[in-house]
Amino acid sequence: MRYHLNDDCKDFAKRTIAFSQTLLESSAAIFTWIDATQNIPPCTEHGLGDVMIRDYYRDFREFDPISPDFLLSNRSSVVTLRKIADNRFRDCHIPYAQFMARYGFVDEAAFVFWQDSRAIAFLNVLKGRHDKTLDNESVLQEMHSYIQFNLLGLDSIKTHRRNRKLTEHHLLTARELAIANLIASGLSNKEICHECQIELVTVKTHVGRVLAKLGLNTRSQVASFLHSITAD
Repeated sequence: MRYHLNDDCKDFAKRTIAFSQTLLESSAAIFTWIDATQNIPPCTEHGLGDVMIRDYYRDFREFDPISPDFLLSNRSSVVTLRKIADNRFRDCHIPYAQFMARYGFVDEAAFVFWQDSRAIAFLNVLKGRHDKTLDNESVLQEMHSYIQFNLLGLDSIKTHRRNRKLTEHHLLTARELAIANLIASGLSNKEICHECQIELVTVKTHVGRVLAKLGLNTRSQVASFLHSITAD
């Protein structure tokens, strides 16, 4: 799911960066949506610049001791570079320390945000030489919980979660999912026919399959059911 294309997600990334920089008194922050299809995943940043981001993904990600791969493999939610430096900074990580120093940063807090059991986004807050330290773990944990809660409240995130439930647990096809959402929006069969550009008889067939797969009897029940799993 390309969350970064949705307006509410774009706005959330910007607000999260501003909030994190203010709270932690940091020079820079970057919010990244997970997208394995792109060499440089979609991100919103302040204080880093395109050159640093490009250099990281091109040359230094493999040397990063708190890289996204490390965070995901350890099921971490928040870590700081300084906290794990003694354990993970080996000779192989020296290039990353040099990379950070080149751009004037001395520490970093990395956050992972989850939807159910899937990681969907990262936040990295970078500390400059004259910034406040990132050593208050309780503040970092509370900040993570606050951002996580608000992220899952976004309409785009809730809609994607609902649609995934409908396809994975109720086995709706892509077309049936579209029909179910249109039913929940209050459209009649004729309106769905026009919206999807399919024959009325085909719409009726899909509606019947949606009702059967969801174990429901009426269109109003479909709307109520979709609302209930969206609010879950």
